[in-house]
Amino acid sequence: MDFSKDYQIHYYHCDTRLNSSVFSIIRILEDIAIHQSEELGVGIDYYHKHRVGWMLTRWAIEIKELPKFRDTIRVNTTPKAFNNFYANRWYKILDSQGIEIINAKTLWIFVDLDTRKPKPVTEDMYLKYDLTPDDKKYFTKLNSIGAIEQVDYSNNFRVRLSDIDTNKHTNNSHYVSWALEALPPDFQQAKSIQSLQVNYLKETNVGDQLVSEVQMISDENAYECLHAISKDDQVVCRVKSVWQ
Repeated sequence: MDFSKDYQIHYYHCDTRLNSSVFSIIRILEDIAIHQSEELGVGIDYYHKHRVGWMLTRWAIEIKELPKFRDTIRVNTTPKAFNNFYANRWYKILDSQGIEIINAKTLWIFVDLDTRKPKPVTEDMYLKYDLTPDDKKYFTKLNSIGAIEQVDYSNNFRVRLSDIDTNKHTNNSHYVSWALEALPPDFQQAKSIQSLQVNYLKETNVGDQLVSEVQMISDENAYECLHAISKDDQVVCRVKSVWQ
């Protein structure tokens, strides 16, 4: 069941080069998923009433080009498959000419909000998203990200109240911001991000002190950056970014 919506890239979405930041792209993708859920009647009110929710566990994003200030983009999302308590959702972003510039795949876990434990996807969800158990043949867990072997750069962060979402934990987008913030500014000014993978491992909350570390691996054509975000020496999120 496809769902599409147009978005304009505003000034507050942009970085110093007037490109939309990766952080803003992720917020837009998150927004369209909520819009679809709301229209189908299984959105925020449903989550609160039934004490359930979706928690994102993995991203895989391919970037051909980042949209720029004042661009209008068409964003498309498709719930792809359920498998027990897991779900896949795919995304595409098209420019004003209808050319695909970004695609993304995600892995979610359906959880009981009181116990914070996974629970099987409900029949309501299957019906609303027009999916069946047979669709799990399309299911994928996406790739895991390995540990960093050395720390080239690091930065420290504290989780703020403004970082918390309706699931009562740090919103997924902030981990990406913290991971990329550990990279040198001149590197980010000179290079363009080509892909991004994220593995969310543990929740964090207000006041938590986090360390964002990165290892940069270069070859003739690109830089592969492995990121680890830790709380009390325990990794809570792994990220891999590729730059050219």
